[in-house]
Amino acid sequence: MEEVHWYKILSPDIRDMIENKDLNELRNFLKIPHPAHIADLLRELNPSERALVFRLLTRDIAVEVFSLLEPDEEEELLNHFTERRVKE
Repeated sequence: MEEVHWYKILSPDIRDMIENKDLNELRNFLKIPHPAHIADLLRELNPSERALVFRLLTRDIAVEVFSLLEPDEEEELLNHFTERRVKE
């Protein structure tokens, strides 16, 4: 039997929450899954969505999720935040 990846099933719902700006709902949802599952979810999103979702995580969860990312994924996320800050 093939393993079900919940993040692949939920990523359209996550994208809907982002598009509809349901950020409180998304923030509350992100408190439920294990950080490893959130890291997997981030890999399914585009860079802007990934950065937004990451910013909605609690500090403790964000630290754990970040530690589960590959070095190139960490770098991409940090670069996105740096580029955004420079634009502001």
